[in-house]
Amino acid sequence: MNNGAFLSEITKIRDRVLVMLIVNHGMKAHELAELTTNDIDYQNKKIFVKQSCGAITRVVPLSNGSIDTLAAYMRVRSPSMDRKVFLVEEGDYRGQPQSAQGILERIECYF
Repeated sequence: MNNGAFLSEITKIRDRVLVMLIVNHGMKAHELAELTTNDIDYQNKKIFVKQSCGAITRVVPLSNGSIDTLAAYMRVRSPSMDRKVFLVEEGDYRGQPQSAQGILERIECYF
């Protein structure tokens, strides 16, 4: 199965973006958990990943499909005062930032 067919089977847009960023762009779960709305440059199709210990920020170029899907997710994302991009969608922690472990658990169900 190719990536496009696989991704089309993921109906939750948040999960689709998570898988796209991990599989197509090599991002790690902890990077996605720390990603903020300020780290996304929609115009230039880039994500800026802050490295720990003061290292230089890594730039992740995005495909048209990935930036479009990320933008679509942000339009339907639950309102939150938190700047973290990926939020818990259900349960007691709804609207709270998604942890790296939570991200891994979400995407594991697709593999």
